[in-house]
Amino acid sequence: MKTSNYIKFLFTLVFLTSTTLTAGDDAFFGLPSPSEILMDAEAEGLKIKINKNNSQILRADLKKIAEKNKYEAAFAMGRIFAIAGFSFKKLKTQNILSLANKMYIGTAALKLPEVINNEITGYYTKMLKNPKWERTELMIFFTSARSSLMYLMKDQKKVKKDEYPVVQTVSTALELGMWYQALSLGLENLNPEQAENYGSVFIDEDILEYFDSCLKESLKFNIHPTLIKELNSINKFTLEILKDEKVNISELNDLKSKLNGVLK
Repeated sequence: MKTSNYIKFLFTLVFLTSTTLTAGDDAFFGLPSPSEILMDAEAEGLKIKINKNNSQILRADLKKIAEKNKYEAAFAMGRIFAIAGFSFKKLKTQNILSLANKMYIGTAALKLPEVINNEITGYYTKMLKNPKWERTELMIFFTSARSSLMYLMKDQKKVKKDEYPVVQTVSTALELGMWYQALSLGLENLNPEQAENYGSVFIDEDILEYFDSCLKESLKFNIHPTLIKELNSINKFTLEILKDEKVNISELNDLKSKLNGVLK
């Protein structure tokens, strides 16, 4: 398939998933992609560098983690999505295929409802069956798989009522894994005088309130309270930073410490 056709496919995917939304339904809030976050960060003069130390999560055994706790595995998957998105300019085709294989295994290990699992693992199967992708095409397909997973998990119409609490909690863990990894990467090379620049990219009221809503719902379901409570504590702390409408380096150092506690 030509690159132009893949781009059309991607926009079709976004359109089709968005047509299931209802007006005012915050459950379908669209998070910025890692590449969008990176562009905004670079526009603010922030330096984000992926290195051996901050990308150790790429070597995580998602299947092994999921066997113990699927929500921890989802959180790890979100972190991998963030690292991959921030690294796309440097990733070779084989690197992306390797990530696709990891996500195929990870998605299957989450044991999501069949309607979600089959569609997402289908994306990765198609990627893995073709070893001769053009890099741009493969990047678009990889991104489409991530976007589709995030949208499908938010659509209550896709799953049975008794399946939704698990799916919603997995979704919250995955999205916060991606977001908190991005927050952490943005803090690594931050100069004290760039605190406000960081805030303009990462301390976003709409995103924080969206996660506040997701976390409240996950806490209500009480499926994996330990992880969710940790994630909720960080989001609450970040919301507090917004109260005085300014961001200082002391607050960001505290945020960095809290993020280090969950990004192990």
